[in-house]
Amino acid sequence: MRYAAASDQGANTLTVTTGSMTLAKDQAYGSQSIVVPINAYKIGQWVLSGSSTEDVNLDTIQVDLAFASGFAAADLTNIYVVYGTKTSALKASSSATAGANTWSISQVLPKNTSMTFAFYGDMASAATDGGAADTVIPSLLVSGTTASSATAVNTNSNAVLAGQTITAVSTGTLTVSLDNGTPQAAIAVAGATPTDGSLKVKLASSNEDMYV
Repeated sequence: MRYAAASDQGANTLTVTTGSMTLAKDQAYGSQSIVVPINAYKIGQWVLSGSSTEDVNLDTIQVDLAFASGFAAADLTNIYVVYGTKTSALKASSSATAGANTWSISQVLPKNTSMTFAFYGDMASAATDGGAADTVIPSLLVSGTTASSATAVNTNSNAVLAGQTITAVSTGTLTVSLDNGTPQAAIAVAGATPTDGSLKVKLASSNEDMYV
């Protein structure tokens, strides 16, 4: 009996991947100008998204702070991070040194889901000196380990990602302008009040609420 020579047979391709996560600045929250002093103010916000591969066990949050002009680390106190439904421990002071503002956490980022991270703090009146723009820019880095493959993962290639620019100001601004509904000309009867009015103005406030 003769047998045909065996030949190599193609098999299925097995692709091995590990989990990951992607961090982005939340475009729904823009840069702000805010009158100081103010407490528990949102200074930055990001969205962390998991991959479709596996869950990630988050363990570390790092927020670096870049200050400019009259705004200094001493003017930003009681800092903390809200992530998902949880809130980190409160730190009484902040630092401008990279890697100094960190929190250890225990939080699962399920695959195919997103989680919001928001950074808060108290800003003192000394955060602005009335000169050049007095700003702080927070930058976030989140680290963790994949749940199944036990691989260390970090956001943004292990570099912090800049958030919004917060400008400290000493007072708000009220802008008065002519409303487009103001009539160019009108005929009024003496003793009567025209329903369209003779002058319409528009009031706009910035940085804080205004009472007029």
